[in-house]
Amino acid sequence: MIAGDRLRILRTGKNLKQEDIAMIIHRTPQAYSQYELGKRQPDLEVIRSLAIFYGVSSDYILGLTDDSTPYYNVRPKNLKQLDLSGLSKDRIDNILALVRFLREGQRP
Repeated sequence: MIAGDRLRILRTGKNLKQEDIAMIIHRTPQAYSQYELGKRQPDLEVIRSLAIFYGVSSDYILGLTDDSTPYYNVRPKNLKQLDLSGLSKDRIDNILALVRFLREGQRP
């Protein structure tokens, strides 16, 4: 019943009614009420829509983690900022070209 509890907490945290959320996810208020009561499980489309709407991860809604941060906002722990001080403009331009290549597949 963790998903139902989480859905209720998220909804009430935004001062919304069950009817409001049901309209957003294109379900009946009765169907949404059953999600919160744990009598019915939301399908993947509903979980995805709710995660996007609330700005949380689907794992949080499902009770797989207590960290509500969505994955697209998580910065890898081993990623550090580069210290480019002391490098010439040409070297910095080469680094930026490499980053563009890695991101977009463009030739440096």
